[in-house]
Amino acid sequence: MKFITLKKRNIFMSLTVGIALILAIVITALTGSAAVWNGRNPNIALVEYIQTDKNALVLSFNICGLGESDTRQIMDVLKTHDAKAVFFVTGKWAEQNSDLLKEMVLQGIEIGSHGSIHQDMRALDGDTMRLNLMTSMNIIENITGQKVTLFRPPHNLYNDRLLNIASSLGLRVIHYTTDSLDNNAQQSQENIIMTVLNNANKGAIILMRNDGIHTVLALPPILEALRIRGMSTATISELIA
Repeated sequence: MKFITLKKRNIFMSLTVGIALILAIVITALTGSAAVWNGRNPNIALVEYIQTDKNALVLSFNICGLGESDTRQIMDVLKTHDAKAVFFVTGKWAEQNSDLLKEMVLQGIEIGSHGSIHQDMRALDGDTMRLNLMTSMNIIENITGQKVTLFRPPHNLYNDRLLNIASSLGLRVIHYTTDSLDNNAQQSQENIIMTVLNNANKGAIILMRNDGIHTVLALPPILEALRIRGMSTATISELIA
């Protein structure tokens, strides 16, 4: 009898915690009460967020590993929820996953460069930086047939030289407004969801990854909460245009 009582109590506690989390997600999605827009001015050389009147934000994904990782699953979730996104891929990844890259384009995902390989580019000299960027652009453009206009530095690290060279090549350098922390082993799925929703403002650029620990599981509740709030997802080009 004691075992049955304890078991019922555990089930009740689990349901209570689950319901509380769902309510927190919905309330945050509906009101946005936990999100405080800090009013930063947009940086011409480095895009951290986008000034827009559209009730939309950008979900951006860094494609870091050379394999598919969870990329296809992320694409499936986006497609199911009719959501848009921007994927930043390296030239090396594009070469090894050309068919998947073509599928991204057909699905309406915007493609940006993440450099030729996933390396900190700050120590490179100017000529090597330029070659790195041009190589990645050429690879992606040859596969997709589309011009590359966006660049996110590998590891999200940059200096003035990299910004200037990228700009000279016609690239907008995209940073982010909020890091979802989906690659942090100490962050739970719930923490990732709330981090995104607490910062789900117009023109926000959310950083996520194709190999994040909880990315695939966190993405559906995020998209559903955004839908409830009446906020859509968009590509960077759509919001900047």
